[in-house]
Amino acid sequence: MNVIVRHEACPECRKRGHDRAGDNVGVYSDGHKYCFSCSWYSPPSILELLKEEERPKETPLDFPRDYSRYLPQCASWWLNKYQITTAEIAEHKFGWSEERQMLIMPIFGEDNVVIMWQGRNFGKSGPKYLTKGPASDIMHIIADSSLTNSTDCDMIIVTEGLLDAIKVGRAYNSMPLWGSSMPLKTIKRLSDRFLRLGIWLDPDKRVEAVRMAVRASQYVSTFVVFAEADPKEYNSILIQDIIKQHQGKTY
Repeated sequence: MNVIVRHEACPECRKRGHDRAGDNVGVYSDGHKYCFSCSWYSPPSILELLKEEERPKETPLDFPRDYSRYLPQCASWWLNKYQITTAEIAEHKFGWSEERQMLIMPIFGEDNVVIMWQGRNFGKSGPKYLTKGPASDIMHIIADSSLTNSTDCDMIIVTEGLLDAIKVGRAYNSMPLWGSSMPLKTIKRLSDRFLRLGIWLDPDKRVEAVRMAVRASQYVSTFVVFAEADPKEYNSILIQDIIKQHQGKTY
C-alpha cells in the first residue's frame, strides 16, 4: 500500500510564487508525486513501475494497491457538493486510487482490516460505482451519539449509499444497503436491535422501497420515506422534517 515517504516543493506552485515552505508535494512509496494544492501529478519512474510489476497483482478484496488518503480536486468537489465535512472524510477514511481514478470508500473490521469497499468512478469508462466484498453481510451502522436520551434511538433509517447514510446519520441512526435490496437476514438482525425501521431509497426506487417495507413489516414496525431527491441532497434540518412526516405511516 502506498504511503507518503517525504514532501518536496511543487514546480507548478513555485512558478506562481506559491509553496514557499517547499512541502506541497507528497512523494509516495511507489515513486509518484502529487501536489495537495494545485493537483500537479507526476507518475512513478520506470524503475518503480518495474518493481511494481514484481509485486502481487491481487490484494484482499482486490483493494486498490495505490489507495492513499489524499483526494484530488474532482473527488473533493464531489464530496463538497453533498456537504460531506472534512471530519467525516477522515472518520470514514475516504481515499483515492490514481490508477483506477476512483474515490475509495472502505469499511474496516477488526485489526483495521478492509472487509469491503466501494469506489466511485471518476474515469472516462466503466461503471459509476464498484463494490467489492460481502456487502449484503455487513451492517455498517452509523450511530448518532446525540440520540442517547432520545426516543429516536430505537429507530434506524436505511439508505442506498454511504453518503446518504452519513447525511441521515447526523440526526438518526442510519445504515447503507450498498444498493436497493435488503436480505431477510439483515431485516432480522435490525429487528433484534431496533423497534422501528425507515427505508429511504432514491426516488427511482419507490416500488422497491415499498416491497422491502412490506417484507420487513413482518418483523419490525416499518415506514417508507418518499422524497424528490436522494438523502445526500438534503441538509440535516430537511432530513429531520422529511423523516418526521413519514415515520407515522407504518406498514
